[in-house]
Amino acid sequence: MNAVVYMLAIVLPLGAAPSADSEGLDPNQQRVKTFLEHFPPASEIPGAAIVYREDERRVRITQHCLVHIRDMHGSAGMSPVVERVTRAVQQDVRSILEYFMDDPDVQLREVYKEGVTRENEAAINRGEMAPTSIGLAGQRPGERSPKLPAPSDDEREGRRALTGNEVFRLSGVFPLHRQRGLKLNAAELKATNSAAMRSILDYRRKRPGKRFDTKRTRIISSTRESILLQLIAHNRDPIAFVVFGGAHDWAQQVALWNRKHPDDTFTLIEITPKAYYDYYVRGRLPRETTRAESTKRDRAAAKEASVTSEE
Repeated sequence: MNAVVYMLAIVLPLGAAPSADSEGLDPNQQRVKTFLEHFPPASEIPGAAIVYREDERRVRITQHCLVHIRDMHGSAGMSPVVERVTRAVQQDVRSILEYFMDDPDVQLREVYKEGVTRENEAAINRGEMAPTSIGLAGQRPGERSPKLPAPSDDEREGRRALTGNEVFRLSGVFPLHRQRGLKLNAAELKATNSAAMRSILDYRRKRPGKRFDTKRTRIISSTRESILLQLIAHNRDPIAFVVFGGAHDWAQQVALWNRKHPDDTFTLIEITPKAYYDYYVRGRLPRETTRAESTKRDRAAAKEASVTSEE
């Protein structure tokens, strides 16, 4: 519990609010308003299955728009089927990001990435290390298709976080960082990331196969989600694309934030990749890659992974 109190005590100061224009909207509000008005449906975004956005009739003028692209973590010890799905999800994540990078009205140049912390952000963007992922393939309650078999206890226990070059092998984000200069912004703090990893491993040992209790959920999810909102607000980013695990849901944290910060509010857009939706909701698997495709892919990944491991 002490770790939770410590993390919640980390509060980032907000910058000075930008000046308003003649219509009464400050630059951030105008940017968000325009962005929302022109945001495309899922059918126009390569790799996207569903775009969730708040009811436009209820959305107020806000200073920030958080665009959460739901990610699926790779982890050591995962089954061949889960690795296959993870690769497909990562390809969809990459396609979604590339779409917005190439969109002349958006020109996406940076993304908030799970596992990138304030402490390692500079080193990662210099190519000196890779982040540590969260070693968990989770989903929201009630979202998992009944067609899917539950992971075995051995598989759950065998999962651990990917680090260093392992991250690059499965990532859809880091090739865009290396090849196209996509900047990776800190999405969390080292303390919150480490506490989440410790909590996951500890709980898996004590209660294998069971859902996280309220305390663990706070450490793994809500605390980290709140920290991300603080980081975005601190950076004064009007549009913040975020690649974070698909089990995370910012709806509650955004509502809490907006009540506490009525002059610095958020709206939320959530993009579910096709492979993520097909696997978790529909119970469908992506097609298997051929041996030639696998060899070509692994060689390309090995070439890209010429970075120093964090460990």
